[in-house]
Amino acid sequence: MRGRRAFERPAPLRCAATFTPEHICQIIALACEDPEALEVPISHLSQSELARQAAGHGIVKSISHGSVGRFLKEATLKPHRSR
Repeated sequence: MRGRRAFERPAPLRCAATFTPEHICQIIALACEDPEALEVPISHLSQSELARQAAGHGIVKSISHGSVGRFLKEATLKPHRSR
């Protein structure tokens, strides 16, 4: 197809990550942990830090902070606002 522009190409297929209910429960449990218990030098766990911790603890191979945020929202948790 001559003259076809790059933006007209079909987007490559991407597989959405699949997280089991067990993964989600473990991530929520991680969000309920005290950052000091996780040896993290911060006072509150951000979504990005929870994503790093979940991968670091072997709960999931990788996860985005957006997915973590979605799980926390569904569970109505706001660990960044806890005292």
